[in-house]
Amino acid sequence: MHLARQMPFAASVSKNAAIQKNRKHQHLASIPTIPRTSTPVFERVKISPERDNIPIMPESATPSQPVAAKKQQLLPPSKTKPAVAFNRAALDRAREKQRERELLTQQILALPLEDVATRLGMTPKKGEKGKWCNEQLKNISLTEGKGWYDWNAGVGGKNATSLAMHVLEIDRRAAREWLAVQFGLSRPIYYISSCSSAATKQRRKSIANTSIDRRPFVVPVPDESKWMEVQSYLVEQRALPLELVEALHRDGKIYASGIAPAVLKRLQQQGKNGKKLTNAVFIRQNLHGEAKGASLKDVRGQFKGMAEGSRKDVGWFSFVQGQGEVQRIVLTESAIDAMSVAALTKYKHLTTLYIATDGTGTLPLELLRGCIARGGQIILAQDADRAGEKQAWNVVKALGKGNIIRAAPSLGKDWNEFLQATVRATQLEQWYKVSEWWRIAQAIGKTNKYVQRVKIVASEVESNQPLSKEAKASMEQDFCKWREIGASLWKWWRAAIMLEKTADDLQQIADIALAFFAEQHPLPLTAEILLQMQQDIELLRQL
Repeated sequence: MHLARQMPFAASVSKNAAIQKNRKHQHLASIPTIPRTSTPVFERVKISPERDNIPIMPESATPSQPVAAKKQQLLPPSKTKPAVAFNRAALDRAREKQRERELLTQQILALPLEDVATRLGMTPKKGEKGKWCNEQLKNISLTEGKGWYDWNAGVGGKNATSLAMHVLEIDRRAAREWLAVQFGLSRPIYYISSCSSAATKQRRKSIANTSIDRRPFVVPVPDESKWMEVQSYLVEQRALPLELVEALHRDGKIYASGIAPAVLKRLQQQGKNGKKLTNAVFIRQNLHGEAKGASLKDVRGQFKGMAEGSRKDVGWFSFVQGQGEVQRIVLTESAIDAMSVAALTKYKHLTTLYIATDGTGTLPLELLRGCIARGGQIILAQDADRAGEKQAWNVVKALGKGNIIRAAPSLGKDWNEFLQATVRATQLEQWYKVSEWWRIAQAIGKTNKYVQRVKIVASEVESNQPLSKEAKASMEQDFCKWREIGASLWKWWRAAIMLEKTADDLQQIADIALAFFAEQHPLPLTAEILLQMQQDIELLRQL
């Protein structure tokens, strides 16, 4: 039933299609055909240029010419510049510049990120492998072969260019210029680009010749209210002599400062109280005494780094001990190490200049060469690790020859660790002496009043009060006399054997010695015993 209803409709569709096809054929047949002749059609049509406003065809364009040539002649004259002759020299220069760009890129990609971070004023965080930081709150992880990542900012990169862009907050071209200047890569970047303006080239030339950091050096603001905290840190925790710390503070080479205002604002935005932070500031000066930077150390935390805009290539923390012309220069890696070596130096008669390079910073080579030329001495007191050895050998390679001595600490990684160990050992020895002093004083025959005063001094030292210079001198004198008497007792006993004294005499000498060295109540030697001992020793000497 359903198919029967569809059949008439299908038949009508086929019929309509046939009608449309017939009409199409009839229309095409009604169109007149143009007979094919050898003469072109346009020659048989009479055209009046004046009537039809058609431009006159030039005589050179005959009907036998190709249509493209005739069209070209009808077109208006071309305004393009004539072709320039091939310039081989220009092409060679362009290729050379391209090779220089590629060479600079390869050199930048080969830079170790640790070296770049050091030049950027960043320092490794103690106890956190691969973590580097600076005062601007950059907390960056460096991974060999993978790149870097700033955990505070949540951004990262893969090479030295991106790291310089992030830390210095500059664009890619400026970062490449900075790296080229810092590490002496290829030729300066202003030689590479030929399309830059004269002002741009001059700016880049200025960067290549003088600039290390685009940001100017900002001197940390001194805060005397925090100085006692810094002094306590240097003297008590770092074991540096108080006299040396006070002298450098008077000279303005070290002082206390709070955190930088920009960093303080950033901390406050993060909900942190930056006013509690205290930095020890070590001023870096050039050879003319001008401040070019500052090394910073947080006395409460792990941070250490450089102040904003500090330059490592023209400024160093340094100080001189002695008078007259410098006869000896000591190179260390940090300011605290330089002060530590000065505290440990025994021969103070030589005028000595102590210089801290802050890790692998540059060196005042001309100053070092001048000292060697005068017959002076260079002491390489870098850390006792791979980086320290590498820096020491680089100095030797740069200077060539001269009176150069390598002085690496035999205990600890650097000279401050060695100083702390030495001071602790000295303090232990001093504490032992102070606790034994009253027994020593009693053994050598001091009065009871003197012995009681010694006991009071010992209790004060045990409560972390310093031992005065006078008390220390008296203690050393007492111990010296006590050791002399002890040595004389042994000489007396040996003299008694050589003089063939009786067994009772030998027994009596031993009893006297035991009473002298008694722990609770040592007995001093009486005048008669001292006289007898001196006579026996002298008699043996005469035999």
